Amino acid sequence: MAVCRAVGCVVTRIDGTPLAETSRGLVAAADAETHELLMSVIRDLR
Repeated sequence: MAVCRAVGCVVTRIDGTPLAETSRGLVAAADAETHELLMSVIRDLR
């Protein structure tokens, strides 16, 4: 995760909230636009 963030990726929990030490599931995307697209797909699946 540190490497992803260092190069500008967006990394959050699967619900879009910030990661915590006890987080389960994550979404990592190359940029904010891609992250939002992934989050919209995940919301539609729920």
